[in-house]
Amino acid sequence: MAIRRKIGLIGWVLRMESGILYLLAADLLLFGHVLFVAFVVLGLALILIGKPLDWAWVRNPWFRFTHLAAIGVVVLQSWVGLICPLTTWEMALRQRAGDVVYSGSFISHWLESLLYFQAPAWVFTVCYTVFATIVAASWFWVRPRHFGRHLTPDDDLTAVRREEKLIDSLLHETVYPHPVDNIRLLETHISWVILTGNFAYKIKKPIKLEFLDFSSLELRKHFCDEELRLNRRWAPELYLDVVPVCGSFEEPNVGGTGPPIEYAVRMLQFPQSAQLDAQLDAGLLVDADMLELAEMIATQHGLAAVCAALGAEDAVTLVRHPMLENIEHLKRHASRDEIQGLSSWTSENLQELWITLLQRQDDGFIRECHGDLHLRNLVRLSSGIAAFDCVEFSEELRDIDVISDVAFLMMDLMARERQDLAYLFINRYLECTGDYAGMSVFGLYYVYHAMIRAKIAAIRSVERTDETDKQHDEEERAYFCSVARRWIVPQRPCLIAMHGFSGSGKTSLSQQLLSRLPAIRVRSDIERKRRYGLGEAEGSGAAVGEGIYESNARTGIYDVLVSAAEVSLRLGQHVIVDAAFLDREIRQRFRALAQRLDADFVIVDVRAEPDELLRRVQLRKRDTSDASEADANVLRFQYANANALDAEELAWTIAVTTDADVDVDSVVQQIAALVNPV
Repeated sequence: MAIRRKIGLIGWVLRMESGILYLLAADLLLFGHVLFVAFVVLGLALILIGKPLDWAWVRNPWFRFTHLAAIGVVVLQSWVGLICPLTTWEMALRQRAGDVVYSGSFISHWLESLLYFQAPAWVFTVCYTVFATIVAASWFWVRPRHFGRHLTPDDDLTAVRREEKLIDSLLHETVYPHPVDNIRLLETHISWVILTGNFAYKIKKPIKLEFLDFSSLELRKHFCDEELRLNRRWAPELYLDVVPVCGSFEEPNVGGTGPPIEYAVRMLQFPQSAQLDAQLDAGLLVDADMLELAEMIATQHGLAAVCAALGAEDAVTLVRHPMLENIEHLKRHASRDEIQGLSSWTSENLQELWITLLQRQDDGFIRECHGDLHLRNLVRLSSGIAAFDCVEFSEELRDIDVISDVAFLMMDLMARERQDLAYLFINRYLECTGDYAGMSVFGLYYVYHAMIRAKIAAIRSVERTDETDKQHDEEERAYFCSVARRWIVPQRPCLIAMHGFSGSGKTSLSQQLLSRLPAIRVRSDIERKRRYGLGEAEGSGAAVGEGIYESNARTGIYDVLVSAAEVSLRLGQHVIVDAAFLDREIRQRFRALAQRLDADFVIVDVRAEPDELLRRVQLRKRDTSDASEADANVLRFQYANANALDAEELAWTIAVTTDADVDVDSVVQQIAALVNPV
């Protein structure tokens, strides 16, 4: 009997403990439910309060998505008539514990218990729906950041706000060790630039993004040093040094002593009107500027460090993925008609040119380039045009194919509807470098940079709160997509052979044609000297028919011209070959090339009186910058050995006399009429 009582007592204790555990679990669920309700209700209040107070965390995408999902679940349950699972589980546990239970929703029960107010279920459904609508609207009034975008390691703007106090303090002239005049502040998404009159101070924001990390003072110092190192190659007179900012955030001392609280790149200040985008808008950018710019960039690319060739896997990550990711991102912002053709074209060209892209790495064309080469990052100085603000924060964006660097600038010029300047620039760059083979991948990079500009505009439009700014960004996104689409529209190219004796004006005329047709030009005089290791203006010392001008050498140079012409013709570009073309066999070879590539073929026969030809070659001999070495002896040799154009050739020939001024537009129209007869 005693044993039975003990067993019964133990059972009662176990039931008691079990009931207490069930009750404790129910209370924990109740507490969690209260926290859930507080999260939903107080979350909205804090979001609305956080906007005017600049609380960065209320724009955290994970917080905002979770908050929206939470109220979404509540509304959905209410509309379909379901009780919250937390309430159902709590009541089940209380029933097991022998506690009091209730029916209905959590909110209605506690509203009735605390306020003695009872309302039908539809009232709560309406309230939940209205509340959810306000939460959804807050996504537009207090826009969350994109997933993966971190302003600081702890996703907080505290460092940026603290740095802004420093920037405010730096707008006082007393903190500088030199006279200050008209102090001003410029701001980008990653830096501040303080203009003080003679000097500009560039300070990096303490932020961390997907493609850069300025989150610590040590990192900002490192990238200031990198900016100085890299940009001194392009603009040594602009980039002076890296200076510490000492003192306190309230009372800083630029270039002072003591522990640095920040670092700045000190630059020579220049007027904003000197930037080439402003120069273009003011009508001050001329043909000669493009030639100078091309020569400067070609020189810098030639001096730049060659990067180690990537493995196939790294090449996919750094070349293929960015191009395709741009397309995928823009699919969320653009219509199918806007993006589908670009998507297919990019994928097809990546596949077709992949071996070429890898081969260019092996051949040393991946170099430490500028990375952000467009008109706003070019400036006219007293010493000439210089590039500034190259990419210092990412090797992946800077160590690129040289053709990608120049494709960005050409795209920028084309987007600004300056085809003439764009083709002057790219032709002179190719003449300086001889990288005509790079034109095989030029189009891929041209479209890539246009799509980057479109993507940036699309991202910016999502972040805008002002509808006018948002509309402007959307228009910019659409425009750069159209710039890319215009490039990929197939056109039937034309191969133009400049025919004529030395001094007839072939080079001068072709220089004007290349910017108006437009076309890529290849010059025999330049390529001949390059083939033999001579500079463009360097003399060979060879007599007529000897040295670099002997028969085998001439055959070799035409092999080079054919190869260069073929690359651009395959790209769909018109091509001008600037050579004498006095040998019928050579003319037939180029016509066969055009036929093989389904291109039109036109001969531009450039003529002048013999006395004028002689006068010009004699005058040109005194010009040490000209690539041609033709003289009176060369003219006599050409007269004696030239094959006249036959009747068949004359059918696709345009004759141009250069004794008087030439109507270049008329020549362009004649070429168009010849290849597209009405």
